[in-house]
Amino acid sequence: MLRWVSMAPLGTPVVPPVYCRNAKHHQLDDSGAEAIVVLENFAQTLEKAIDGTRLRVVLISGAGDLLGGPRGLLVNFVLRYVRRAVPPWRLPQAVRLNRALSLGRASRRSSSRRSSRTTSAATYSATSPVTPNGFPVSR
Repeated sequence: MLRWVSMAPLGTPVVPPVYCRNAKHHQLDDSGAEAIVVLENFAQTLEKAIDGTRLRVVLISGAGDLLGGPRGLLVNFVLRYVRRAVPPWRLPQAVRLNRALSLGRASRRSSSRRSSRTTSAATYSATSPVTPNGFPVSR
């Protein structure tokens, strides 16, 4: 599970979503961030600011994604289509947060099935090397 509050002491920059394109671009470029988790309501602003930064991994989350079940689907539907709070965005390298979490769970399960000589397991965090499609880079 992501710990939003504990990310700041680890050197992870917190980029306020209300920043304009230039301010967001400067903060992302200056921090050297390679990954970002963004709420889909603000993905359009990120789309405008991402050019020229070192971002390789973009995780997009809907407001109801972590609620699960019908409640999460309802929250996302209302925000997207009733309130129209999610502007259109296009980030081809983006991976849905739920997909990245499920890939992490699947890799953890498969790593526990490996032989006892295998000690490495893939984890997903802001610093893990992950390709744009969400799969871990083999070392």
